[in-house]
Amino acid sequence: MNKSFTLRFNFTLIVAIMSFGLGILYIPIQQNQNAFGSYDSTSNPSSTSSGTSGGTMNSTNSNNSSIALSVKDAGGIYKWTNATSGLENPELNLKADVNNIIQIQNPTNTKHELVIDSQGKEVATSGDIAPGASGQASFRPNGTGLFSYHCEYHPDTMKGTIKLTTP
Repeated sequence: MNKSFTLRFNFTLIVAIMSFGLGILYIPIQQNQNAFGSYDSTSNPSSTSSGTSGGTMNSTNSNNSSIALSVKDAGGIYKWTNATSGLENPELNLKADVNNIIQIQNPTNTKHELVIDSQGKEVATSGDIAPGASGQASFRPNGTGLFSYHCEYHPDTMKGTIKLTTP
């Protein structure tokens, strides 16, 4: 066999093995933190639908619930709005023991981050949502409690309360 061919074959084989190995190591493991700090497995977000009234969540099965929020810019004063009804800083009606997915659109020119907390302790976040981008936060409360939400960067004008209901 040609020495050049053998070297190229061995190099290609090594690169393929390394790429495959790195691919396995870098596959993201998705988990959602529930309200009390433990983790639940991710539910299939493709089986959710957007809320249709106020901050009420709709679901297509008993394990998922979804609502769509957007950001409203009124002369530099930002507010969360229900993407369907237009209500500002709506009370979110989330379901206990269900994976609640809050889908967020950011049509403004500044970043935002949805933070859900209970008595000052952060229990879920969307992470930064860049201008013109979208994001989501997953929240699976496994019991009762008082919850609120706000924007990390505009906490005085982008805030609301969360009411838990049974599924």
